[in-house]
Amino acid sequence: MDIAIILGAFCVGVISVTLAYWRGGRSWTILGAIRGPLDKDGKRVRRLKFKPRSGVYGEILTLFLLAVLVFGVNFLTDDVSIWGLVQQFPSVAVSCLTLICILVLLFDSQIMRKAAQDGRSQRYRTWLKAGYVAYFPYAVVNFSFMILIVVLVVAQTFAFAPDIRAITSLLDTQVANLGAAALSPDDRMVVVEEIFGTMAKGAGLMVDQINALILLVLASFCVRVLVRYTPISQAYTETSLQWFDRLLFLSIACVAAAAWSVHYFTYDGFFGTALVALDQQRAAIAAGGWEMLQRFNDIYLSLSKQRGLTGFMIALTSDRGGLLLALSLAVWLSERRKTQLDADTDAQDRVVHVQCPATEAAKTRQSADAS
Repeated sequence: MDIAIILGAFCVGVISVTLAYWRGGRSWTILGAIRGPLDKDGKRVRRLKFKPRSGVYGEILTLFLLAVLVFGVNFLTDDVSIWGLVQQFPSVAVSCLTLICILVLLFDSQIMRKAAQDGRSQRYRTWLKAGYVAYFPYAVVNFSFMILIVVLVVAQTFAFAPDIRAITSLLDTQVANLGAAALSPDDRMVVVEEIFGTMAKGAGLMVDQINALILLVLASFCVRVLVRYTPISQAYTETSLQWFDRLLFLSIACVAAAAWSVHYFTYDGFFGTALVALDQQRAAIAAGGWEMLQRFNDIYLSLSKQRGLTGFMIALTSDRGGLLLALSLAVWLSERRKTQLDADTDAQDRVVHVQCPATEAAKTRQSADAS
């Protein structure tokens, strides 16, 4: 059902934007033509590999990228789905769709007012309005795809909450059992092993919460690479490309804030409860012999290392976080290499085009002798 929703929305968007450029006539052809990438002053950053084309290709390409991202995120978020969220929260879905429609209408109205303020002719504004009427479904689908990516990731994060509550409750029960006075050292050590297993499962769930958010960063990262380092970049101005950079930095900031809050409010307290309970049982465990005490110390040391922020970050980088770091390093090295090559090319161009004063003087004397 989710695939049908994504494909249906994509088809509606393609038909809508195609009609918009057809009904908008020359005004839309001029407004959305691919002339870039351009800088903020409207000057071309580099020479185009092809002549300017209709902006409809860039619009469809952008929608296609968003559809692929929605499909990928929906595929990777195992516990949530688009149709499932709509069935679970129908009123919220309708409210969000209504809000998107209102925002699109406000944006279109602002464009029309700006055209009137700029002194555009009535004929131009008529064509412009006709295009935006047909463009409305495309804009709604476009915004809906962007919001869906965020909603799926956040919903997947909250999907772990019941499991985390259950693990926390289980840990409290095990800690209470560990403090029972009638337990022998062997039985007490069995409870310690149970607590160790519970801690591993609970820590994994908390890390998975952040891994779900890292999926948002990976999506932003993939989009940035596509629009920066492929021919797709020809369809965007330099200002638009900078917005992709801001989107990536914003998603990283959100993940960092979420990771800090999970560690500070949940992860640290979860480990603290277990470590305090274990520390109180050290003398009772020592009565079972040095081998039992050695195993107990190994468990205690392992949990102590995992509790700290460093241990939490290491756990994050062992899954999607590690992939993100590897991709970021690869792109950073690629950018450094590209910057160096561009600098070398510019230096060679300056050497070729700058003439030596002595050579210029010699040429002048030769010309004078010849005349």
